[in-house]
Amino acid sequence: MKRAISNPNRVHHTMYILIITISVVALIISITVPTFSCKLLEVILEVLKNLSYGCIASTLVAWIIDYVNVKKANQKANDIYDAIYADLQVSIGFFVGTWAEICAVCFKDNDYNNEKHSWVEWYEIVKSNYNLLEPERQQYLLEFFRNSLLQSTKYVNRSLEKITSQSYVLTINDAMNSELRSVMSDFNFEFGALNTDLETENYAEYFWDHIEAINKDLVNYINAWSDISFYNRIPFKPYKFFDVAKLLFAIEK
Repeated sequence: MKRAISNPNRVHHTMYILIITISVVALIISITVPTFSCKLLEVILEVLKNLSYGCIASTLVAWIIDYVNVKKANQKANDIYDAIYADLQVSIGFFVGTWAEICAVCFKDNDYNNEKHSWVEWYEIVKSNYNLLEPERQQYLLEFFRNSLLQSTKYVNRSLEKITSQSYVLTINDAMNSELRSVMSDFNFEFGALNTDLETENYAEYFWDHIEAINKDLVNYINAWSDISFYNRIPFKPYKFFDVAKLLFAIEK
């Protein structure tokens, strides 16, 4: 699965290569330089040779140990990342998929169950169909829209609360950085505002204006999180969003 942060720990290969290269050069010098029967020079070259052998051996051992430790640290960081962020990825997918489900349930005159659109296109279809209805029908459907979106919004907010509560664990395991923290902050603000709007008694007066603004922002925030940026692009049938998403997750692994 694609991650905004993947294998955050690195082995400093260049440093180990440099140390070994210097040690090999020193070893060559200690072996090839003539001593001219000079005892002091013989001692110096012998010491240099022994130090070079020791340095090469210890560096190789340290390099192997560092590689193993970094591999384990990266596996731990990736596991923690997947465990904590997966719920939010699913909940956002649930939210964007809601527009297709609303379309299929509320506008049965068209067979939307066999159509594929991106989530933004599904939203536009819902809005277009809604505007063609009589006021009484609009009022009835708006309550359904509200309940459907409120359910998925609360799911997203619970997932964001989980990430906030685990921010220390994410940070110490290098599974959170400033860029990702900014993305989470944007999601927190947007879905917090949406939850407040949907729970307000007079929400019907400005429902579409707020939904329009929130959806435009959401497109940008989804794009900013590489893990789920494809959510904005994939066409899917109602109730089939995760079938397509799972396939793309598998391809990106």
